[in-house]
Amino acid sequence: MSAKGLGGALVLLTRPAERNQPLAEYLATQQIASLCLPALELKPMQFDLHTHLPLHYDWLVFVSSMAVKSFFQAYKQTKPNPMVWPATVKAAAVGAATAQAIQQAAPWLPTQSIVAPSAEDPNQDSEALWRLMQPQTQPYQRVLLVRGQHGRDWLGEQLSEAGFIVSRIAVYQRHATQWTSQQLQPVKKAFDTKQSCVCLLSSSESVVAILDNLQRLGFAQHIADLHFVAIHPRIVQCLHQQLQQRQLAPARSVVLSSPSIESIRKALLQATLNS
Repeated sequence: MSAKGLGGALVLLTRPAERNQPLAEYLATQQIASLCLPALELKPMQFDLHTHLPLHYDWLVFVSSMAVKSFFQAYKQTKPNPMVWPATVKAAAVGAATAQAIQQAAPWLPTQSIVAPSAEDPNQDSEALWRLMQPQTQPYQRVLLVRGQHGRDWLGEQLSEAGFIVSRIAVYQRHATQWTSQQLQPVKKAFDTKQSCVCLLSSSESVVAILDNLQRLGFAQHIADLHFVAIHPRIVQCLHQQLQQRQLAPARSVVLSSPSIESIRKALLQATLNS
């Protein structure tokens, strides 16, 4: 979609492909134009199933919805199915969306066995989860961090320092998506006609991929005209650092959101109306 909408803004939705559609549908109801441009491609990885069964641990900590999807997909495809989840084992999630993904992937898992920040908590991250885990944990408990191939390891470090036996398993990998000039035609048209552009930032890795793509395709001079919506303060910090390192102009405006879909909707609406 490239026609002008409410406020004359074009929103660049840069989350993984399947997570952009609900936002695009919402923006359409608000008469706001959007363009789906995933910055990262997420792919499941093969991993050793039988050495990472839940029965070997006290906690399984999932860092994202993709970690949940990749983990349970692998187990469901294994014959015979090796999944055994003892009642004493807890599943932890860094945010409400990840907790919802656990409930969908493992509907047989009791709600009380899932620990995660509530959807109302503005902090949907490792720090928020660690605050919830601390009163429920004891040193020497065994924790499996289910994560991507690369990423922040703050929670693992906290657990290790507190005396936990921490294992890590990479179940998916991120690849920067290479945008094409054709894909960016609506963006070029928006810049040429002075139409405001709002760009959603959902991870530090996506910040790097987005700026790489824009610079590679000749849009460096227009980056200063973008308005941004970021779903975590660390992403805002990464944006500022990347712009400075690349000797680009500071961000024109950044609206901070939480990772929840409702918060992102409100932030995008605010950004488009203010752009």
